[in-house]
Amino acid sequence: MTSAAWTADWQHNWDPEVGLWWTEGPGHTIAVRDCAVLHPGRESSLRLVQAALLGQLDQIEVERVLGALREMQVTAPGKHQGCFRWYWEEPEPVDTNAAFFTTINLLALQLCFREALEERSLALLDTMLTDVQVWFAHAVEERTFYYPNKYLGDLVCAWLLLEALNKQDGDQALAETMLEAADYWRGHGWGWGEHMSDTYSWVCLQELSLLLLFAKRLPEAVRETYRGLLGDLLAIEDAFDGGVRVPAIRSYAFARSPRHVNYRDRVRPWDGTGPVADRGPALENLFAQHGWHDLASARAPARRSVTVPCFGGAVAIAHNEPDLRLGSVSRYPVMPKAEHDTWGLCWQSFPVCFWRPGGDWGFLQWEVEANGRVGAHPSSGTFFTSYGNAALALGVQPPIFGRTWAIQWEGNLVALRILPAIDSRWERACDRLRVVEPHAQASEGGEGIWRQLVLTYPEREVSVQAVPL
Repeated sequence: MTSAAWTADWQHNWDPEVGLWWTEGPGHTIAVRDCAVLHPGRESSLRLVQAALLGQLDQIEVERVLGALREMQVTAPGKHQGCFRWYWEEPEPVDTNAAFFTTINLLALQLCFREALEERSLALLDTMLTDVQVWFAHAVEERTFYYPNKYLGDLVCAWLLLEALNKQDGDQALAETMLEAADYWRGHGWGWGEHMSDTYSWVCLQELSLLLLFAKRLPEAVRETYRGLLGDLLAIEDAFDGGVRVPAIRSYAFARSPRHVNYRDRVRPWDGTGPVADRGPALENLFAQHGWHDLASARAPARRSVTVPCFGGAVAIAHNEPDLRLGSVSRYPVMPKAEHDTWGLCWQSFPVCFWRPGGDWGFLQWEVEANGRVGAHPSSGTFFTSYGNAALALGVQPPIFGRTWAIQWEGNLVALRILPAIDSRWERACDRLRVVEPHAQASEGGEGIWRQLVLTYPEREVSVQAVPL
């Protein structure tokens, strides 16, 4: 859709041969990186919920869509049993997070709109949910607490599937795991630190909202604990109200200035306007109909100074002014073992950064070059080109990544940056300040090894000084 206000044109991008809606490529996994057209299951499953919200399920081929999604699900015994592929074009699941991203939509459909489905469609839906429960039973056992949006999604789907399928076995063991995971997130800074991600905190808030609004058998201790997690994330949303989180752990704002809307303002009845008006109704519109604002904690005012605990005693610190906000992580990576040669967090995190509402997204960035390939942390490419190809040095174990230590007091920040290893294949390696969408008047100065960059804005100057050691 290209119009400013989304309209329910169900034939737009509909592929009757596949039974799904298509999007323009590329895809983010290697198998579909060269595809010009793709059929993502997550988006098509959401379309079913959108149609249900608008009372227009009779205008789409529901059984055809569910049948195509069923074909994207692994039914054979094995490590992927029950999981969904992300894209129709993939030969097998690659990004297995497709399981919870797709299932969340299917659960919303089953829990809220079951009566609107015809018998054959309902049978297909129940069959998919029965099979995907196998996947989530194994996923919960993996206990990947450090990966919040993924593991929270696994827990939420596992619990709601017990209720949706009217199964009693496993309640107690799953409830105990849910409490253990919550203790970890609260006691260890959300593991990887996705509470400092505008993108993945939104995913976590959506998962928590779905659980708390629609779970009927949830033990009171679990309900209150997870309502507390919802309040914890909303408190961070409120602290940064009116803008993005700084610093940012897991962001894809590599070449554009990021934007963010407080999650509270996403949860509203659908009226064709609002934060997601260009994409149609969202689960948040469903939440608004089911009393989400009675569930949520009271809104707090934005804060000028913000300190957020992270893993292992590290802290994220931000100083927010109306025209500019500056943030840093006291130690990054907060969890070094999260870095690998094909994946990790350094390629998608901004441990020292500043942001202005009108643009001007500035951040420190490592960049290296070898044989025509440029590697950067955070990435210089896109999510699609960087996923699985994010290392500074390819094929090096242990992986090479830069380290940052920062001390910040209000708008003053000192950062120590160290690249602890050098790949002999590198032709160039540097640490730099990159500013995306700049609007400042810039001037440079310095002598010897000391350099200074001054960015002048109408409200203030930002002075950046570098002393190579």
